[in-house]
Amino acid sequence: MLGRILPATFAALVWTGQNIILISSSIRLLFLPAIFFGVQVVPVMAVLTFLLGFSNGLFTSHAMAAGPSHVHPTLSDMAGSVMVLALIVGLNIGAGLSFLWLLE
Repeated sequence: MLGRILPATFAALVWTGQNIILISSSIRLLFLPAIFFGVQVVPVMAVLTFLLGFSNGLFTSHAMAAGPSHVHPTLSDMAGSVMVLALIVGLNIGAGLSFLWLLE
């Protein structure tokens, strides 16, 4: 929640460049090995979980706000709708895959 509120509160936290958003979102992949190796230490996992949630809200709000402005103005409504659809499908797939650990 905090990651989604900060860009609306502080104008300095609003990024509109495609490369900045893509690179910052790609850096989140570094959380995978960090979470894998830090799973034994509870305080480390708490910090990693907070950072993962914070960066998710921050980068999602940036991408959703800046995305439609990078297409032709007549297609910006459709681009926003496709982005929301992709976000919802991705969240549902992620939620479904989170139950795979029960199959062990």
